[in-house]
Amino acid sequence: MDVTMGKKTVVCYHKVFEYANLSESAVESVVPDTMPDIERILCADGTLVIRSKEVSEGSVSVTAGIAASVLYVPDGKAGVCCLKAAIPFSYSTDAPGVTTDSIPVAMFTLMSVEAHMLNPRKVVVRATVEVKITCYDRAEADYCCEVSGGNEEDIQLLVDKLAISHDVCVKEKTFVVTDELRLPAGKPGVGELLRDTVELSAEDIRTVGSKVVINGTAKIGLTYTVAGGSDIAFAEFETAFSQLIEADSELGAPEFKVWLLLTAVFIEPHTYVGGEQGFTCELHIVAQTVCSDSVGVEYISDCYSNRRRIEAESRASRVMCDVGRMQQRCNFHDQLETAQDVCEVKAVSCSAADFKIENGSIKSKLAVTVLYSDEAGELFCVTRRFPMECPSGIEAGMCGAVLSASCAQVYAVPAQNAIDLRAQVTFDLMCWREVEITQITGVDFIEEEEVKTERPSLVVVRAGEDASLWLLAKRYRSTREMIRTANSLEEGEPIIGKILLIPTAK
Repeated sequence: MDVTMGKKTVVCYHKVFEYANLSESAVESVVPDTMPDIERILCADGTLVIRSKEVSEGSVSVTAGIAASVLYVPDGKAGVCCLKAAIPFSYSTDAPGVTTDSIPVAMFTLMSVEAHMLNPRKVVVRATVEVKITCYDRAEADYCCEVSGGNEEDIQLLVDKLAISHDVCVKEKTFVVTDELRLPAGKPGVGELLRDTVELSAEDIRTVGSKVVINGTAKIGLTYTVAGGSDIAFAEFETAFSQLIEADSELGAPEFKVWLLLTAVFIEPHTYVGGEQGFTCELHIVAQTVCSDSVGVEYISDCYSNRRRIEAESRASRVMCDVGRMQQRCNFHDQLETAQDVCEVKAVSCSAADFKIENGSIKSKLAVTVLYSDEAGELFCVTRRFPMECPSGIEAGMCGAVLSASCAQVYAVPAQNAIDLRAQVTFDLMCWREVEITQITGVDFIEEEEVKTERPSLVVVRAGEDASLWLLAKRYRSTREMIRTANSLEEGEPIIGKILLIPTAK
């Protein structure tokens, strides 16, 4: 007999490819004729901007650019010079399962920028980038929840209910943020902008109907020469932004993964009306968003027939439930040893990368670079990567992943042949519970004639600790309704330890 399975279909996105790797790119850069020779290199830093993401049959590729700044002490001159270097970056890999219709989501983390002097007029600048790529395909998730045809009344069904999270929206949006960065009171005037760092974070994400509202912050650190002198100064700014992304449909109980990347950066010194100094800032940003929504589904987890022999097909799968987003703030404190006594800290930059969750802890590397001067006023720089570990705060039995990390309240104070460092690192986490479900996907009657049974019409059973009405009914060729009626049981009433009358179905 033909039995048709009734299904509920959820339109969603399936992850078809996921990849993470470290990659390096290097370039040689020559000091322009208008700039002095290099005596020694102080430090190197950079800003990464994404250029493109492309998918083809079985492969994915990404390109980016790194605007590197190499600070050096000039030969025979006071002060600091900045050599700019553009480092091209591209990465491609085989991606089984990816097609031209797949949607790529990419995340780059600039792990380090290093510069080495080849001669007083040439340096080699090397960047290490962590590349994470995930590709999604539009798909449908089917859940069989009923049967029809083939005398469906002969089939007993166990239908379970579960709120399952699916990725229902994969979108991106490019936008521009502009701001006037006016120097705080007490900061010296601006000569030349030496280097800039930009850290993007999505701090509040919510929905209004089918619209996703992303509220974020750009933290900007600027190192510059003081106007009319050879000294350097450092200033920090924060610029808030808000953007709307249109989802495919209205969302019920959504959670979001958001990755923000720069596509271009334009920051220039500027003198405002009235003589106030600062910078003009224009940031081009792409927001990549993956939205998951909780959908209540019903699925057949077991079945049997008291009258005919049936054969059931089943499928096991792991699903995500109780998806949530959380933040964990961790305090960092350590000392950065220096070769000289530190008189004054000029500039400090701090970033967290290489983060993961292991055994209930967040493990990360904190990269710190500090520009400082000694008693004679000579400039030096020290860079170090500190291992960092703190509790994740994720409940036992839950899974989790770090989406991004940002540093705040960074303090660097001179100490004896060292710099005392303090920072607060905020990790943006996604957590969820994985559940394995088995659902019946097909039912066939393998015999037309009725099953003959020699069981008595009534059985008396004491319900054990693992007993349920379903298991008892299936074992003794009864139904839950018959057992409930015979024993005057209410819906959901506990049965463990009770002596039950179990009538056999005719």
